[in-house]
Amino acid sequence: MWIFEGILYVILLLVFIRYDRKKRLWIKTVSQEEKFEHYLSELSAAYGKQKNIEEAVAEVEESHTVTLPTEHSYVRIYGAMCAVIREDGDMLSDGYSVFQRNLQYLKEEIRENLLLCKSKMHGFTGLDVLSVLPVCFLPVVRFWAVRVSEGLSAYYYGSYGMLTTVLLFAATIGIYGLILWLFLPDEEQKDRYRLEKWLLQFPWMAYLLDVYVSRHYTKCLKKNEQIKQLQGFGNVRAFLMKKVCFFAAALLGSVLFLTVYQNAERSQILTQIKIPSYQLMMMPERAREQVKRQYQELAAQMATEGLKMDQEAFQEHLEQSVVWEELKQELSLTDNMQGTEEIAEALFLQVRAYHEIRIVWYHILFIAVVSILAFQIPEIFLVADQWKSREKRMSECLRLQTVVLLLIHYEKTTVEEILSQMENFAVLFQSQMAEAVDHFSYDRIRSLQKLKQEIPDEPVQRICDALEFCEELPVEEAFLNLEDEREYFLKKNMEERKNYQGECIALAKMAAYLPMFLLIILKLVVPFVAEGLSELHAYSQSMTGFF
Repeated sequence: MWIFEGILYVILLLVFIRYDRKKRLWIKTVSQEEKFEHYLSELSAAYGKQKNIEEAVAEVEESHTVTLPTEHSYVRIYGAMCAVIREDGDMLSDGYSVFQRNLQYLKEEIRENLLLCKSKMHGFTGLDVLSVLPVCFLPVVRFWAVRVSEGLSAYYYGSYGMLTTVLLFAATIGIYGLILWLFLPDEEQKDRYRLEKWLLQFPWMAYLLDVYVSRHYTKCLKKNEQIKQLQGFGNVRAFLMKKVCFFAAALLGSVLFLTVYQNAERSQILTQIKIPSYQLMMMPERAREQVKRQYQELAAQMATEGLKMDQEAFQEHLEQSVVWEELKQELSLTDNMQGTEEIAEALFLQVRAYHEIRIVWYHILFIAVVSILAFQIPEIFLVADQWKSREKRMSECLRLQTVVLLLIHYEKTTVEEILSQMENFAVLFQSQMAEAVDHFSYDRIRSLQKLKQEIPDEPVQRICDALEFCEELPVEEAFLNLEDEREYFLKKNMEERKNYQGECIALAKMAAYLPMFLLIILKLVVPFVAEGLSELHAYSQSMTGFF
């Protein structure tokens, strides 16, 4: 039991370390974004004085440095701003510097995101620790309960104890992962299918999946499009491989669990003492403990030797045991045939119950159901990603609007260049943007209309409409209302993301208390109530036998 529980604690520790590392990296990134926002503010002020990008950057970098990774979207947009002004120079729009205005757009986006991130940090403070804390007190609860009543050891060290411990750890790991999943942004796409891609290197595995995909081509094509909408790319083979991995893990895990569970049940049966209470009541404590040890030793001996025996053969084999003779002498049953037969019958039933523990049809059904349910877990994750993708889609639309605003004020900017830059900065919409760029050269209007069909988000729809108007109007005039639309969408985005984060925080707070409730119910309420009822039943039986 201790080894099994230790394995569960190790698994929990590994999960905690993995998610805690992600949490620290995200908090570090938020801190770096805040410093970058200060950097942009100083750069805007310095550029207003110097009117030269090189001198302004040199002045600001004396006191501020950009610590964000170069692949971060904010840094990439800032790099594009600097590249445009270095190549084409700055210009005035409504009497205001285009470069400074673009810096202001980027600062607004960063500032709004920082406000939401800090609000999220405040709402999720301590919830991850609260969800893990109850299992840390599990040994303390068990030690205290066994000290209170020795009879409770059967509920903490037997099959019930093992089953409830597994349920408690599984619930804790699942809830801890749920809280961190709600708290953290999605991981980088390149790391999403690392294990699955490695398994697909085996030719026979790839061949089997290819056969399945070819036989269910329409279904797999729809699934691939769904994955593409959520992750920015489609990889249905890796997704199917993930389902196979979950199925295999559940199959092996359930078989291992049943094996350990049945061993715990057998051990629990052998530790039971079937000697009537009224026969032990009058014995000294030391003699009582000696009798219990002898009975357990006899039960273990008969369990290994008494396979496929009827009750008469069992009785004959029992009479040949030295431990049985010693036990009868300790209980003063040498001349008491009724008491001897009562204990022998109880011992026979105990040994028979020991041998009846084996794999039966409902165990196989349990393994099949668990494996099939695990096979569908990636589908559940996909639905959850779809619910969570609202925030990512809003952020991506805002980023694309910012990218378009960088370019529209320059006369040589073309529609194809705008689409190309949108493709460079897109993540979720990258494949759709790439397809539109590829088809734009020979069918402009149809490629933009198809892009509108594939991306139903309103900001992208407005950008596509403006790109269609560029056939008749200059680029700057076609996007004349984009600044007002962006300001409106920024407020709308802020409000919707606040509502979304409120839903996440409420769900996380509700889930964080579940492990504590499970610990109280499974490890305190149920064992104490069951032990109280069993002691009451045993007392009534002993009083009946005594009289």
